Parts: sequence; C-alpha cells; structure tokens
Amino acid sequence: MFVFRGRSGGLIKVIWHDGQGACLFTNNRRSYYTSFLAS
Repeated sequence: MFVFRGRSGGLIKVIWHDGQGACLFTNNRRSYYTSFLAS
C-alpha cells in the first residue's frame, strides 16, 4: 500500500496492490462527498 498527499494536504491518493491488480483511491478534502478516512 502506498499513500500520497498533495503539497497543501488537500488531496490524498492511495494505491493498493494485491498481486492480481492495483486499485487507486483518491480523496479531495474540499469535495462534498464523505471522506473515506476517519477524521
């Protein structure tokens, strides 16, 4: 698992690899959607 964040801390990207493929999750703290991280 790799976790990256933007310079201002407003963007978070998570790359998950399980041996068969990879998933990319993104989260923008300024969006209207519920955050996938606990606050």
